Amino acid sequence: MRQNTSKTLKKHQKCHSEEPEATKNLASSLFSKDEILCLAQDDAAKRLFPHPAGPLLKTEGFTIIEIILALVIIGIVVVSMMNMFSGLKDIKKPEYAVQASFLALKQMEGISKQYYDAIPVAGTYTCAAFSATLTTVDCTSATYTFAWLVENSTLAAPNVVVGAADMVKKVTLTVTRADNGMNPIQFYTLFSPLSTE
Repeated sequence: MRQNTSKTLKKHQKCHSEEPEATKNLASSLFSKDEILCLAQDDAAKRLFPHPAGPLLKTEGFTIIEIILALVIIGIVVVSMMNMFSGLKDIKKPEYAVQASFLALKQMEGISKQYYDAIPVAGTYTCAAFSATLTTVDCTSATYTFAWLVENSTLAAPNVVVGAADMVKKVTLTVTRADNGMNPIQFYTLFSPLSTE
């Protein structure tokens, strides 16, 4: 029976060589699963049925490895997108820092033309108190606050505070935002007694 089946398939294949799908469907309706498995060993049948079980074996769909790999890739993409958009609340901080720096430099330029004797004595000052002594200080910003600190120090070590008032005055300006939208920014300048009139 095996030779007759093989001859029948070869004849049918020659007649319908342009319709391989129709040939597979016809073969599966003519033969049982066992006969198809038996025919799969024959070379002519192997061309019709590339898989050992013939057209009865489904080869479509995803494997478990493909599904796991897809889930891993989706997980990586989601995490990276969340990290990318998590910093949106801090997006205005650089703009605030630039504005604060501009205003601070404007204030420091205003006092840089002053002499040593015009600078107030050592202490902490609000903007209003500091501008009472130095009229070049501008306190009109409602968004930013300015705090002034005057310290006596030496020219060799400006970060070391000394008690004597005849050394160097270090003036530090701290700029903060009224809504705490940024970290404080500090600028300082030094005044020596040599810069008198």
